[in-house]
Formats: sequence, C-alpha cells, structure tokens
Amino acid sequence: MWRMIQAQRQPGSTDPYRIAADDGSVLSYAQVIEHWGNNTGFALFFSEQLAASAFEAFL
Repeated sequence: MWRMIQAQRQPGSTDPYRIAADDGSVLSYAQVIEHWGNNTGFALFFSEQLAASAFEAFL
C-alpha cells in the first residue's frame, strides 16, 4: 500500500523520508496528517515504521 523512501542525507542532518503510495506518488504532508486520522491501516503502517527505526523513543 505504502512504502518509505529515504531521501539523500546531508551530513549532520536528520534522516529525511518520504512516503509513497502504490502508484509511486509521494504523499504530501497534508495527506499524511489526513491518513493518520482517517486511515487505520496507514496509521499502523506509520507506527510500524517508527518502531523499526534506530531510535529507542519509538519502541
């Protein structure tokens, strides 16, 4: 349904990611916020991505 795309990282910056739909279109910030509140499957996908990150705070 969705996939995370890691953008090229600049030294000393955060890890930038984009979320793409099956058709390859990248979701806008507004679409991500909308999906958080209205799409349980997307919210679960996003939560799983955070839990899989290297940061303990998301476990």
